[in-house]
Formats: sequence, structure tokens, C-alpha cells
Amino acid sequence: INRGKDLPTIAMDMRKDNLVIGQIWLIPMSEQCYQIHLTEVIKKERGYTLDFSREALRVGFASIPKIEKVFALIPVHNRLVIKLAQKCGFKKEGNLTNSFLYDGNMEDQVMYSLSKENL
Repeated sequence: INRGKDLPTIAMDMRKDNLVIGQIWLIPMSEQCYQIHLTEVIKKERGYTLDFSREALRVGFASIPKIEKVFALIPVHNRLVIKLAQKCGFKKEGNLTNSFLYDGNMEDQVMYSLSKENL
């Protein structure tokens, strides 16, 4: 939610052998809170994703000093991304019931957050 302000969105490419294999987006919800989004390709790139995600978060917090917290909304069935969020330092905030359409069915999501001081 931009709330009428011109807030920056950060998009970073993940590269392997000079090819873009995915992106991480930091999308503003307010001046202090952003949501992180990983593309599907990144989720499947083992060995690169953790370091790239940590660096993207570091760059995001450094680039926009007002960011205090980043949120991740993850479908409960996506255990690999939940594990990635935990390794990056995200903490579980709670569950969102029937909040995500997956394969024709409404599924739950889990909300994780990372505060600037916990980076």
C-alpha cells in the first residue's frame, strides 16, 4: 500500500553464469515497512539463494534508511522458503487463514518479519 506517497521499490537481479536467474523485490507497504518477494526461479537455485537473500536485505535496509521491518508472506506448504526466511533471521509473526489461492484452493500463509536491528 503506497498511501499516496512516492516510496521506492527495490528490485535486484540474481545472476549465475552472467544470466539472470531470478529477482528479489522489496515492495513498500509504508515508509517503515516493506514486503519481500522472491521469484520462483530463485526458490529453486540451491547454493545461491541464502547469500543473495541476505545481501538483498542488507542493501534494502542500507538504501532506504526509514525501513524498520521487512515482511514475508509464505504459503504454509512452501517449507523451503520458510526455512530460507528463518535462516535469514526472519521471525514468525502468525498465520493468515485462507489467504492465498494455490492450485484452485484457498491455502493458509505464514507471516514472517525481520526488523532492522535483527539483520
